Amino acid sequence: SLAGYGPRADGDTARALDEVRAVVTAGARRALADIELALARMNDGCYGRCRACGSGIPLSVLTAIPTTTLCWSCHQPAAGAAPTVP
Repeated sequence: SLAGYGPRADGDTARALDEVRAVVTAGARRALADIELALARMNDGCYGRCRACGSGIPLSVLTAIPTTTLCWSCHQPAAGAAPTVP
């Protein structure tokens, strides 16, 4: 709704608001997907393990970023190479 933007909420404003709404919605969907993946990993017993190399992810990292799936080494690939994820 454009309420609060007064009678001058023109097409450009409406389009800008629609763009912002779409970006926020996409971010919320990504966050929800990350949370659902973390919950599934908990159910599978692999939460806290790197999905690329299998090593443990430190509790301090999981506390700060509970949806992380990669250890620091796999998250920081060498010179622009993509992390290896099965």
